[in-house]
Amino acid sequence: MRADSFAGQVIAVLSRRTPQFSAPPGEPQTFPGRVHALLIQARAGTGAEPDRTATPPPADRGARPEPAAPTPPTRPATLVLGGERRRPGRPAGPAARGRGRVIVTVAAVLAVCAAIVLSSVQWRHGSDGGGGGGAAATPPHEIGLELTAAGSVTSVDFSPDGRTLATAAVDGTVRLWNVTKPTDPRPLGQPLAGGVQPVTSVAFSANGHILASAATDGTVRLWNVTKPTDPRPFATITPHAGAVSSVAFSPDGRTLATTGADHATRLWNVTDPRAPRAIGVPLTEVAPVSAAVFSPDGRALATTATDGTVRLWDVTHPAAPTRLGLLPPATDQPGTARPVAFAPGSRLLAAGDGRSVRLWDITEPARPRPLGQPLTEHTGAVTAVALAGDILAVGGDDTIALWKIADPAAPSELGRPLTGHTGTVTTLALTATILATGSEDRTVRLWNVG
Repeated sequence: MRADSFAGQVIAVLSRRTPQFSAPPGEPQTFPGRVHALLIQARAGTGAEPDRTATPPPADRGARPEPAAPTPPTRPATLVLGGERRRPGRPAGPAARGRGRVIVTVAAVLAVCAAIVLSSVQWRHGSDGGGGGGAAATPPHEIGLELTAAGSVTSVDFSPDGRTLATAAVDGTVRLWNVTKPTDPRPLGQPLAGGVQPVTSVAFSANGHILASAATDGTVRLWNVTKPTDPRPFATITPHAGAVSSVAFSPDGRTLATTGADHATRLWNVTDPRAPRAIGVPLTEVAPVSAAVFSPDGRALATTATDGTVRLWDVTHPAAPTRLGLLPPATDQPGTARPVAFAPGSRLLAAGDGRSVRLWDITEPARPRPLGQPLTEHTGAVTAVALAGDILAVGGDDTIALWKIADPAAPSELGRPLTGHTGTVTTLALTATILATGSEDRTVRLWNVG
C-alpha cells in the first residue's frame, strides 16, 4: 500500500470517529487537530505544518525557523543499593533524516498515533476545566535512577519531610537515600550495620529522627538518623519468639508496634529510644501477624494476619488496648494476608481482597461498611497498598495501579498501571507527589504521581 493512500485512510477514520479533533472556526486548534491537519498537508505533499493562528505574530512573519537539534532518547540509569553507581548504556544517536513525501507522510501518521495516546491520557485523567476537581494533566511516570539490591526488596519508607528514603532487602541491607531531588537519588553514608538475616520492614518516626528496622532473626533495631549520613544505633530489642514481620510508629512517635510469627502484636514505649519499654499485653491472633498500621489520629491500630484476618484495635491508651472490630473475610482468595492502609481522617481503610482492593468506612469500627465496588486491576493477589491525600496506590503482580478516591464510593483510576518491574511488587511508599516501589526483581523505582 502506498504511504499517501494509507494516510488517506487514517484521515477518513479520524474524520468519521474523532470529531473532537476539529475546532470551531476562530478557536485554537487542539494538538490532535493540528496533527490531523498536518497529515492532510503531508498527503498533499507539502510537508508543511498548518498555521497555529489565523495571523502569525509580527515577529514570526517571514522568519525562517532554525532546525532544532535532535534530542537523543533517555532511559533511567541504575544505582546499586550498596552504593556503587552503575553506568547506564549510552543512548542511541539521532535517527537519519529522510526526504520526500513518503517519509513526511509516515512521520505524520506516527504523530497522529502519539496525539491519540496523549488525548486518551487527558481523557482518562478527566480534566474538568475547573482547576480543582480534575486530576493532574501529566500522567504518572518513572523518574530518577533505578536502585538495585542484592536480593528482593522487602520494605521502603519516606521520612516525614519526604527528603530521605529508607530501603530494606532480604540480603540484610538497610540503606538511606537522599531523594530531595528524586530524579537524582544519592546514597547517604554506608548501609546500616546489623544482622545478616533478611530485613522485613523499615519505618521512620514522626519527627524523622528514629528509624526502626525488623528482621527475621527476631530483632528490631532503632537507629538515630538525625544525621542521615552518619546513622548511629540507639537500641536492639527482641520483641517476638521468632521472626519480626513489621514495625510501625504511632503518629506522635511515642509508641512502636511490632508484629511477628508468634501470632502477636506488641506495643513499645520509645519515648527514650535508647531504652524501649514493652507496654500493655500482646495483641494476639490465631495466625502469624504480618503487619500493623496506626490510624493518622493514633487512636486505632489495624493488624493483618496471614490467615486473612484484619482486626481493628483501640490504642488510645496503649497500656490497655481493646478490640474494636473485624473486617469481613475477603471474597477473593480468602485465607491470605491482606495489606492495609488508612486514609487521612482515620475513617477510611483500604484493604486487599485477593486480586482487588476494597475501601471501608470505619466510622463505626465494630461495623465496617464497604464503599463502592472492589478496585480490580491485577491478575494476582494484591501485595501492597499505600495512601496519601486522595491517591491510593495498589501493588500486585509486577505493576502498580493508582486510584483517585476523593469520592470513596466512586473511585477513578489514574491512567494505566505503572509498569517496569519484572517481579512481584512487594512494598510501596507514597508522598503527595512521589511513589517509591520495591519488588522481588531487586529494584526500587521512583515515580512522579503529582
